[in-house]
Amino acid sequence: MKQALHSQSEIPLAPPTQAQLRAFADRLYEENTARGVETLRKRTREEIFSVISALNPARILEIGTAEGASGIGMLSAAPNATLTTVELCEERFLAAKNNFRAAGIASRVTQLFGDAREALLMMERPFDFILLDGPKGMYAEFYPILKNLLTPGGVLAADDVLFHGYITGETPYRTKHGAIIRSLRTFIETAQTDTDMTCRFFEEEDGLILLTKK
Repeated sequence: MKQALHSQSEIPLAPPTQAQLRAFADRLYEENTARGVETLRKRTREEIFSVISALNPARILEIGTAEGASGIGMLSAAPNATLTTVELCEERFLAAKNNFRAAGIASRVTQLFGDAREALLMMERPFDFILLDGPKGMYAEFYPILKNLLTPGGVLAADDVLFHGYITGETPYRTKHGAIIRSLRTFIETAQTDTDMTCRFFEEEDGLILLTKK
């Protein structure tokens, strides 16, 4: 597991305002969308940022950095938060590193390059907000680990839980997606029946589950 290092020379003298950071995140989001880079969908993105703004977390964990658009947006909604974010694709890891630096928030971000399962097993300190937007076939396996890493009152957001309509049956799926679909269905059932959590399920776009730890 490799951790990105940032020199002090990369940190701007004046940190960006929340408005500047949100504007940067919005521009990056539009660029990513135009290029077909996987990122949060529009209404899902706004719901997550709204939850973060109300929660005002100190520590955020993200599984699936992509190019950093969601991470930058989350930090714009939580001015006092730090972000730990994990990405398996080296190209996206490096693109995100450049974007965090360009946004002026490199000092608030800890990037981890590698397998999310390995990264999670190394973590000990809890988080107030967790965004799960990584490999869909691992959601069920990740859930108990993430639950243990969540502070009481903290929120776990799991994106894309409807997986292009395959979960609801709207879209017929190929055999190669079977394991992913079974994992997601197990995750959804576990999340909805976990008495330690309050569950909200948004079926708009590609599905979002918000779990608040009691």
